[in-house]
Amino acid sequence: MLTDGVVDLDRRGLLAGTPSATYLFGGEELYDWADGRAILRGLAYTHDFTRLSRGAPLIAVNTAVEIDPYGQVNVEGVGEKVFGGIGGHPDYCAAARMSCGGLSIIAVPSSTRGRSPLVEQLSRPASTPAHDVDMIVTESAYADLRG
Repeated sequence: MLTDGVVDLDRRGLLAGTPSATYLFGGEELYDWADGRAILRGLAYTHDFTRLSRGAPLIAVNTAVEIDPYGQVNVEGVGEKVFGGIGGHPDYCAAARMSCGGLSIIAVPSSTRGRSPLVEQLSRPASTPAHDVDMIVTESAYADLRG
């Protein structure tokens, strides 16, 4: 997914090559910027493990709803309350983990609405297994799960 932020990155010369995504999510400025560019591609390309894990090191930065003490990640919701689907979370975490020099990072705030994402037990099934997470990062600390 590409959002409005990609337009500013492009203006500032901070894009490393041409981005690709399965869809755009933003305002008129994003759609005007994308018009005529070969950006949109199918899932077979954007989530292709072999393509993502080979070549330049892949640094995947994802977020989470919950993370248990083992590093398993839930990105779908809390208990019966569903926020969204897993999307490419497990695909990108696994590809980054297997990429030579790559890194799979889960970045979360210490708390959201008074609730920490760090829990004793996930309230839903794991979306991404712990073996595909290298680091968990908050604004105040990090945990390196490698090795």
